Amino acid sequence: IKVPEEFHGKELEVYAESQPVKVKIHATFTVVPAWGCEFTDREGAVAAELTVFANEDACVRVTWDSDKLIPDESNSYVSSSSDGSAFYVSLDAGNSATISFFKTDITSDFTGDDDVVEVERSTEEEAEKAIIEKAGAKSDADAKVKGAAQ
Repeated sequence: IKVPEEFHGKELEVYAESQPVKVKIHATFTVVPAWGCEFTDREGAVAAELTVFANEDACVRVTWDSDKLIPDESNSYVSSSSDGSAFYVSLDAGNSATISFFKTDITSDFTGDDDVVEVERSTEEEAEKAIIEKAGAKSDADAKVKGAAQ
């Protein structure tokens, strides 16, 4: 069942009744979002952090203001798109990823600034692209390591 976002974190009560055998049931559910994120920062910090979590398999697209932040490309979850303005995070259910963003001005605090980092659920095509890019990057890195070892 897909539940609109405005119900995430809230309890829903469900009542059901059957006929001809009269059976009544009642249940209470807490709605858990499919995925979510938290962006943390503080003034004076060299980097801010984005944590993405998934309660079901998910792929999200992350974009950022490149005048203010630079993603840590050493993080295995970061795979830059061709224009360098977005990357994708693919997560299995129950997992999370934390990505650091280096700040161009450490006196800034971007907590609560929705225009600095944006996270949105990706389409199936984007999810597939992210998985292929991630696998390709790993294969390229493995090949380089094997070649250097020979």
